[in-house]
Amino acid sequence: MSVAQLVAVAALCLLLVSCSRANMFGRAPTLRVRTELAASRVAACVESRWKKGARHLHSTHSGDVIRLRAEAFFTGIAIGVRLSEASGKTRVEYFERRSANAVYEAMVRECTQADTDASNGSVVAR
Repeated sequence: MSVAQLVAVAALCLLLVSCSRANMFGRAPTLRVRTELAASRVAACVESRWKKGARHLHSTHSGDVIRLRAEAFFTGIAIGVRLSEASGKTRVEYFERRSANAVYEAMVRECTQADTDASNGSVVAR
């Protein structure tokens, strides 16, 4: 096998490995938070906010895990949240396929606060 063929095979292998991680939930989250709020409440809040500022919003439930997927409104970058409950707390993980606008991460972070109204995603004044 020539050096050129070896390089081509190595490049092909690298391409296959990079494509196998196409699922953004298989990557490391860009934000990881624990909250006292129920996963369903956090999901409702994030969904409410993302409906206004993202497109192609989808929600899936599998066992105790809730996943929300969407695309950033202008750039089309895939974003997602995985929520799971354990020991009375909810683990919230935010994922981006590439670097998205920081507003989406901020929305998720705000939805983990105890003073957020899940029905409309607004912050309740104290």
